Amino acid sequence: MGVIVRDMNLKVSLPAPIKRKVQNEIQRILKPTFFKDIPLSDIADKIKSFNVYLIDGDGTDWSGFLTGRDGRADFDLAYNGLYVKNAMFHMTWHKMESGNYEVIGYIS
Repeated sequence: MGVIVRDMNLKVSLPAPIKRKVQNEIQRILKPTFFKDIPLSDIADKIKSFNVYLIDGDGTDWSGFLTGRDGRADFDLAYNGLYVKNAMFHMTWHKMESGNYEVIGYIS
């Protein structure tokens, strides 16, 4: 997608009602808990409907790989084109012997 936040010095708080809606959608996606693949793109696509984006440190749409049998990732957020100062998306995963991933994610 490209640049989401043009000036990382301009910051906004994620409004509580939006934060709750985003959190509810994340939990709806992750409710099964066990997945063949880590559903990060499903989460990112869904929260965009609330004008919330996962971003890299330079303000661009997040891109990258999640690697390893076990891991944790913390993602900065943008809301309406501004860097969110009061919330992040956190996700952990563990690949079980079955080959499925146990995935937990939340907005803090």
